[in-house]
Amino acid sequence: MSGDTRDDSALARAAGKAARKGDLAGAATLWLAAGAERLEAGDRAGAREAYLNAEEAGRSDAVEVAVEAALERAMLALDAEEVSEAVSALGWVLRSGGLPEDDHARRAFVLHNLASARAFLDAHKAAVDLFRRAVAEWRFCEEAPGLAESLLGLGESLVLHGEAAQGEIALDEAIALLAKRERRDIGLEAAAYELLARARYRTGGRVRAVDALRLARDRWVETASRPDTARTTLGLSESLLELADSDEADAEERAEEGMSLLRSWIALVKKEGDKTGVSYGWWRLAQALEGRQRRREAVDALIEAANLTTGPAHESLLARAAQLEVAAVSAAGDAARPGGLDRAVRLFERVGDDEGSAWCRRQQLHAMVADGQFEGAAQVIRAIRAAENLPADEERAMMTHLAWVYASAGRTADAAACARKALEQVGDAPIAEVLQRFLTALDAESDGQVSQEENA
Repeated sequence: MSGDTRDDSALARAAGKAARKGDLAGAATLWLAAGAERLEAGDRAGAREAYLNAEEAGRSDAVEVAVEAALERAMLALDAEEVSEAVSALGWVLRSGGLPEDDHARRAFVLHNLASARAFLDAHKAAVDLFRRAVAEWRFCEEAPGLAESLLGLGESLVLHGEAAQGEIALDEAIALLAKRERRDIGLEAAAYELLARARYRTGGRVRAVDALRLARDRWVETASRPDTARTTLGLSESLLELADSDEADAEERAEEGMSLLRSWIALVKKEGDKTGVSYGWWRLAQALEGRQRRREAVDALIEAANLTTGPAHESLLARAAQLEVAAVSAAGDAARPGGLDRAVRLFERVGDDEGSAWCRRQQLHAMVADGQFEGAAQVIRAIRAAENLPADEERAMMTHLAWVYASAGRTADAAACARKALEQVGDAPIAEVLQRFLTALDAESDGQVSQEENA
């Protein structure tokens, strides 16, 4: 016996007295009752000790009592996730001979719980064998309330043991049984469909796996369990996007559903205050959008993700957003539109990429000049001069370019002012002669406009 107990209840004292007299069967019965009393009082540690005393006292003269005590102790251990203790107690119950061969429901119960404990310890082969025995025992019962649960356990353990096809068969039967119950357990059905999706995925039935996962999500939604709904929503989204990327039939439809679910997942985890999850969701959505050539939407998603991060991750996301914005503008051929590369410039500036922002401004300048948008080109040149610390020679070149742009836009006075300023800076450089000619032409044009006005 496990020795003295601090339990000084009447039952405990009577049990101790019976043990001292050699009445181990009586002591076992009293300890079993003391354990139930302690458990009802909320003293789980005291109950466990009483049940252990009942087991030890009853193993020789009251095996059935010892079995009952071992089962109670095993359930306490499982609740406390002290799985090794539960395995030991349940294993002894099966070896004890205290379970009648024709008590199939009781034997199935023990086998199921022992299998579950083995599965918790990742002993999947042992769990498969035990779940199979539990299923066999349930089948002897006229009503087998636990058959579906044991089939679920068997199916999951088969999948984890590498026998996914056999696992799918067990799970299909379990789901069929669950659907026939008068009082449906929606949460259990949802879990069953999740397991079925995993089994189908491992056998290569990805489309059928998606169908099962969709059913799982629908049922979790019914239960209003936000964590379970979120998990299956993300899993379904990822599976649909994976199918869409594999060029199978209905790729676009699956991609749209996958992206829609991803947005739903973002909303769910946002309610939980999970910034990391939300950031991942936006990043994953950006990947999906980029894969569908929807670059500008992908940029929006990357910016959302970046706004929830810091450090290198923040800069990496913004840099990728800038690159995608440049790609979007190039693909659309609209670099010359007002603000065509402005967002890319701002993104490069946010990550301190001066070279990237400078390159974007110049691309926009070239596009606007080619398109004859001289006012816009002048605005870009002014932005370049304001934002960049240009070397003296490049500053003179920009002033010269700005003079030409002003002239092209019909702003003769502004063009002449820029030309004079540039001329002051170039000294004896060869371009001085060109600027002087340009300025002379501008003055002549200005004089001509004045004569026309006077004649008018």
